[in-house]
Amino acid sequence: MPTTIGHSLAAFAVNGFNRVPINKSMMITGIVVANLADIDFLPGFFVGDPNRFHHGPTHSIAAALFSGVLFALISPLRKLGFMRVFVLLSGLYFSHILLDFFAADTSSPFGVPLFWPISDQYFISGFSIFSDVHKDSSSGSFIQSLFVMHNFWTIVREILILTPLTYLWFKLGKTNS
Repeated sequence: MPTTIGHSLAAFAVNGFNRVPINKSMMITGIVVANLADIDFLPGFFVGDPNRFHHGPTHSIAAALFSGVLFALISPLRKLGFMRVFVLLSGLYFSHILLDFFAADTSSPFGVPLFWPISDQYFISGFSIFSDVHKDSSSGSFIQSLFVMHNFWTIVREILILTPLTYLWFKLGKTNS
């Protein structure tokens, strides 16, 4: 699973392709929505195992569509039109799921429940583009465990992969306007 940095870079790529003006409000909205699927760590913190609910229903197309509708209704971007904002924000959310689909996954369940609630089956790519993230399963040491050299190199890899992709999407977005 990619890091918050990887998901945030993907948000900039999605924004660029959709020709959305990048301002402070859009940057914050994009980063929040692109990382929102990982909100499933929070219930795990309350029971002492942050990973317990990770890669659950929040990592599905249904969650991306629901979030797209919700945020299109409440986002300051709604002045751009409901459908445009819905597509943009659903795409931002779905970018998270897509990156996780192409990431190494070292803990069960492997992959993402792409078609939940229609199917409980998990899906993962046959090859990994992104590395896994090392993290403890105890709430007490979870945050501290993220600061290891393996995760640093995971971030470097994400930057090397996603920065050129983001640049390309911005260029393609400009030519489509």
